[in-house]
Amino acid sequence: MNELSVKDIKTQCFNDSDLVRLIKLIASGKAILFAGAGFSTGAINIQNDDVPIGNVLANKIDQMTGEESHQNLLVASQYAIDNDMSNELIELMKDTFTVKEIKPYHKTIIALPWRRFYTTNYDFVIRDAGVQNGKRIKCVTTFDSPTEHLKEKNLCVHINGHIDCLNNETLNTSFKLTDSSYLYNDALNDSIWVDHFQKELASSSAIVFIGYSIYDYNIEKLLFKNKDELKNKIYFITREKPCDKIKKEQQYGKVINIGIEKFADYISSQQALIKEYSLTKEIIYESLKKYSISDDLEEISHDMIRDFLIFGRCNENYIDQAIQNCQKNKHLIIPDWTEKVLGIMSQHNYVHITGDLGTGKSIGMKIIASKLANLAETVFIVHDRCGDYIGDVEKILEHYKQKVYILVDNAEQNYEVLEHIYTINSPIIHCVSFSRRGIKQIINCDIPSQAKLFSLDKMGDSDVEQLIKIVENIGIVGNYSTKSLKSLIEVECGFSLPNFLLEILKSDQIAKLIKKDFTELNNLGNGKYRDTFIALCLLGVLNCELSFSTIGILTNNSNIRDSILLEHKVFKNFFSIDGDTIEAKSPIFLIYLVQNHYLDSIKKEVFLKFAVIADYNKQKENLNDKALNLEFEKIFKELVKYVSLSKLFTKDNYDVLVHYFEQLKNDLSWQENEPNYWVQLAILNLARKRFDTAKEMIGMARKKAKNISEKYILNYIDTVEARYDLELALKSTTSIPECYDLFFEADNLLKNIEASDQKYRRVNQYIGIFKKLNGSISQDKLKIFLDRIKTQLCRIEELEYENYAGIERIHFVHNCEANLKKILQDANQ
Repeated sequence: MNELSVKDIKTQCFNDSDLVRLIKLIASGKAILFAGAGFSTGAINIQNDDVPIGNVLANKIDQMTGEESHQNLLVASQYAIDNDMSNELIELMKDTFTVKEIKPYHKTIIALPWRRFYTTNYDFVIRDAGVQNGKRIKCVTTFDSPTEHLKEKNLCVHINGHIDCLNNETLNTSFKLTDSSYLYNDALNDSIWVDHFQKELASSSAIVFIGYSIYDYNIEKLLFKNKDELKNKIYFITREKPCDKIKKEQQYGKVINIGIEKFADYISSQQALIKEYSLTKEIIYESLKKYSISDDLEEISHDMIRDFLIFGRCNENYIDQAIQNCQKNKHLIIPDWTEKVLGIMSQHNYVHITGDLGTGKSIGMKIIASKLANLAETVFIVHDRCGDYIGDVEKILEHYKQKVYILVDNAEQNYEVLEHIYTINSPIIHCVSFSRRGIKQIINCDIPSQAKLFSLDKMGDSDVEQLIKIVENIGIVGNYSTKSLKSLIEVECGFSLPNFLLEILKSDQIAKLIKKDFTELNNLGNGKYRDTFIALCLLGVLNCELSFSTIGILTNNSNIRDSILLEHKVFKNFFSIDGDTIEAKSPIFLIYLVQNHYLDSIKKEVFLKFAVIADYNKQKENLNDKALNLEFEKIFKELVKYVSLSKLFTKDNYDVLVHYFEQLKNDLSWQENEPNYWVQLAILNLARKRFDTAKEMIGMARKKAKNISEKYILNYIDTVEARYDLELALKSTTSIPECYDLFFEADNLLKNIEASDQKYRRVNQYIGIFKKLNGSISQDKLKIFLDRIKTQLCRIEELEYENYAGIERIHFVHNCEANLKKILQDANQ
């Protein structure tokens, strides 16, 4: 048959355009084939019989056992085992599903550029059809590790097992045939493959079921869970039967009731179309964007530099000019750390970089990308985490034989991309990722052993010199001299880029400009967008996803979708829109806006309302969307955390935070029984130097923890109490004996706690204790004190890679190590 029209099929459920669209989707190389028992129709086994479907196989087993299963395969096979005929059953299965001949239509269908094959069949018809096409297809089961096989180009996953893995042990477990084996676990939904399978379904162009029964409960369950998202991409190739007999399949997708043989004939007639849409013509990436040096280097103006410093707004041209030494007007700091990272990358496939808010991670990533591109390296940047990153990585592995760099900014949001790269662990791919949190707090897969961790700290001397040249160049810091600017950065701002950027925003010239723009935006719609704008700033600072849906739920209105807001020129200055997501260009700028343009009383009221809404929506039963549940859980955790909230209120306005936490307990009564609630109050009172109250709050936290469980992990509470002990010890009014005793109380709490930022922030205070005690205690007491210092130092030196992976600020550990060594050095002088 050279050509097929749907007119050949009576009572069809489809039309010509449906078939054309399906062929195009398959030709894209991103479609998944799901083969059921009917796919093997026509294949001949070594007994010269057709490969049977379930009821025929049940009859064959009944003939062997002499039992009557009423064509129920599960019952028939269970009878065989119960009658001690396991060996006979295994032999029957192997003879029945060892195929010696397939049909041309099998070959035609498998020749298409499928992204992946999934099958519930026991035979190797897919593999054998691949061989006849010169395509080597590897067959695995859901009991094999996905991490070892995901990089395979042609992979067939046998969900119910295949005959090569059938033996007496697997008959009742991984090989899905008997009642016992099905009860053992759900072959797909309970397996380690389920996450990969669901990701592939979501990112595929089409999901094509051939010879498949929708009455398979496990598969139907998976489809039902994703029914709305997948329906437009699911196709069922069924036998030529009337549409009213295929109603159940039509609930889940498009039915092509053409039959497998005629479907193959149609494929043969569309080879020109398949070739036209083949990926070999042009490689198109969805999630990744290939970085290329700008051809037209536009001159950098003072306004562009000012917008970069204030709003964080810049394009690739802005970066590329700096890297190519085209800085007529100094416009970009090229941090020393970027060169260090490049050096690390020459020795390690993976580098993960952590840094606090505003430390220049995103700009640093672009600088590294530009530097690599200038060295003629192939560089990709993740620009759409909702795109088909799995398919993009497969394309890279297919088309590139030399190393390729993938840079992942904001790994908290792009964690799935990073997990996939780590899982594949290909020697071709070199990945640099960036986040605020430690890598172990972000991903749930194994971290490759060759990964290197790097932490951003304060600016170096070279960074400070470059920064001074930039701000002097555009004159945005008033009457500061070079010397006074240097003092401002180094002394008042402590070499901190975020602190200095906040100072720039507070300068008269910039503050007036921002106030004018903000007032115009805030008055829009007579103030109806106040909560929406506060939500945008809050989520941007907390590094949460700024999706329209999240903001709409959090504010309990749909104002975020109003065109009058989204199209406003000031809004576009502050934010950019990418699909269903809003991007904040500079979290430092958002902190400045919230701190300086809303009264603390208003922020308290709005944040409390957000906390109640987030608490409600983080619960699965109240919002049937796992991703949104997790996002609201993250938002809620930040809204009950003192450190996060203190950034957004006026500095040292502790009273408003006290009132916030008191009202939080009234609005959410369950918080009273949460240890973390009392820990946050303890931290707040430590910041206020209310030591007695802080101690009471720590006691309450311990009491609540004990009420929950005797085995409650107390690490967080212990580190806060250690902070209480150390800060009280360092008070000028605390005597030397009291200081000495408080140090040991703190060290007893810290010595057995695992490596963490909180722990080493506290251990860093030991140098202050030493300075206070040195020369004021006996030699015997000093020796005991130094023994504790040596113990802490040994534990740092013994830290393994896994310990560091859980730490956000690795420089805390390095600083701590240096301070402990200094204590020992000074004590010996």
